[in-house]
Amino acid sequence: ERFVDFEGKYYTLKQAPFAPKGVKRKIPVMVGGTGPKRTLRTLAMYGDIMNAICGPEDLKRHWSILESHCEAVGRDPSEIKRSVHVPMRIIRDDQEAEHVRRGNTWTMIGSPQYVIDRCGAFIEAGVDEFCLQSIQQKPDVYAELNEEHLRLNDNPNLTSFISRSLYMRVTQTQASLCFTAPDNPENMQTLRDSSRKLVDQWLANVEKSAILPEDERPAQAARDEHIRRQIALRDPMNAMVERMYGKELTAKLADALWGGRRVLPRPQ
Repeated sequence: ERFVDFEGKYYTLKQAPFAPKGVKRKIPVMVGGTGPKRTLRTLAMYGDIMNAICGPEDLKRHWSILESHCEAVGRDPSEIKRSVHVPMRIIRDDQEAEHVRRGNTWTMIGSPQYVIDRCGAFIEAGVDEFCLQSIQQKPDVYAELNEEHLRLNDNPNLTSFISRSLYMRVTQTQASLCFTAPDNPENMQTLRDSSRKLVDQWLANVEKSAILPEDERPAQAARDEHIRRQIALRDPMNAMVERMYGKELTAKLADALWGGRRVLPRPQ
């Protein structure tokens, strides 16, 4: 039902909107912790999501123990998602970042590129989801984008949008601005102007960035390709596309998205 009426001892509702509706599927159980004897065994028996506070290498070790427990209880470990709880803070000064990390190099504390590299390391270790523990930022960290965001946010024709999907929140760039709006010429022009402004800002940042040494480019290219591939292949929407168009076409579309069917040579 879209609207409901209710009369109870303490509350009365008249035509209350019934949204969001109740979950019509099993609510996944997240088990936090990596205790090798009890916690991981409990996860193997009852859990759907593993949540650990550790670096990529330790995560691999904990996962190996979990696989042993799964084998003992007759559980397929591929049914369990991997998530990590990681402190995150943007600090552009390398010395300050190193001091705040206190030797925990796996935490996402450092420059934007440092955070991106840590994400890549976790993804390579098999992580499906991130739970970021945001550490208080300094106001100047957000100064680059605040002006444009506030301008769009004050526009009465635009509605700020945040995806409910953790996948989308993790894979989107931190610089993305998400809004919904009616499809009309005025709104389209606003979005075109903002897009051009942000692209110009991005190109200016590219111009200022240091040129990557030639001997480091193959490794960087391989890493970029790996991240694009994981984003395309792990997209939860693939399941819906598969139901509509079948596994074969879905696989082709995902490959096309990350560049797996690229014909032209990669630009040097």
